[in-house]
Amino acid sequence: MTHRLTAAQRAIWSMQEDDPASPLWNLGGYLEIEGPLDLDRFARAVHRAVIEAESPAVRFEAGDDGPRQVVTRPRTWPMPLVDTTAEPDPRAAAETVMLARLDRPMPLFDGPLCQETLFRVAPGRHLWFRKVHHLVLDAYGSVLIGRRIADLYAAPNSAPPSNFPPVAEVLADESGYEASARAAVDREYWLRRFSEPYQAVNLAGRVPAPPYRRALRRSCYLPPNAQTSAKALGASLPAIMTALLAHYLSRRTGAPEVIIQLPVTGRLGPLARRATAVLANRVPVRVSVPPTAGPFDLVPQVVRELRACLRHQRYRVEDLLRDASGAVPFLGPKVNVWVRGYDMALAGSPVLERNLNNGPVTDLSVIIYPEPDQRGLRVHMDANPDLYRPEDLETHLRHLVRPLADRS
Repeated sequence: MTHRLTAAQRAIWSMQEDDPASPLWNLGGYLEIEGPLDLDRFARAVHRAVIEAESPAVRFEAGDDGPRQVVTRPRTWPMPLVDTTAEPDPRAAAETVMLARLDRPMPLFDGPLCQETLFRVAPGRHLWFRKVHHLVLDAYGSVLIGRRIADLYAAPNSAPPSNFPPVAEVLADESGYEASARAAVDREYWLRRFSEPYQAVNLAGRVPAPPYRRALRRSCYLPPNAQTSAKALGASLPAIMTALLAHYLSRRTGAPEVIIQLPVTGRLGPLARRATAVLANRVPVRVSVPPTAGPFDLVPQVVRELRACLRHQRYRVEDLLRDASGAVPFLGPKVNVWVRGYDMALAGSPVLERNLNNGPVTDLSVIIYPEPDQRGLRVHMDANPDLYRPEDLETHLRHLVRPLADRS
């Protein structure tokens, strides 16, 4: 049976069609597994979870009204093992292979669009690499599947039944929302929030334009007090980082008001929160920056704004860009914080995540999550290389995290 695409999938499909040879919609990273790993048992757990979730194994075909997705039940799910232990730097060798694979486009009509590989980098240490097109999984769905795989690996014969809703149920839920009074309320909120014109600003001083190339990246660690500071301010780390970026962007550009993009799951309600189908969205966080405000003075405003944005997160950002009649021509830089991530164990040990590619970066993106070396929260600043130079990123990243360091 074939199904329509989710609204999020339709948006991604449209952007991929604009640049068919681009590999930037390949999402990729790996989880480091330390401890003895039963490879056959692990492969069976992955295969079973894929079938239960449905999303990773969907294939696409052309329909009279556009692309359609077909749920498949593959008899096997490849899990090749690549051994790099003989290399001088086994991890670096494995990452080189991963990055090369992420640079290869995935034909949309010739799936599967989710590929798993295990790299052995030392005795009792593996890197579980996933290359997936954003059309079949978003970050939230990928985490749900990862946790299910951990459960199935730990107890293959006694794990509780899967609670993933079928793709058909997710689509029915989305259709119900789109026709609901709740959707009308969400639309009204966003159109009211952007009823006044907004002038686009970013740190480059120029508006990005496609096609996009692989992002530049510069990284550092957040100061150890980052999460403590967030608690002391009564705010989440995403709120703190949004306030810091808004303040920095305003001071660099002179703009009294800025917009920061915040990726959201697009999942409200019990069914959507169990869904692995692609539902992710972005919300524009509109922040006023008074001339005398310090970076942490913006936190209460950002907290209020985020609460409102999250209540209305199912309204698609693509619809806002269309319905606001040009009032939001460009959404600006982005903050993406994953403090917990996969939060699971395999082979008796916690797994640790390393991100390699997070999709296209139109302007600038700040990504925060725990790194495998356990030194704390890592900050990646990814940027469009047509707008920024490496030295620009180093400057911006240093100034962005400085207020947190100054609070310690």
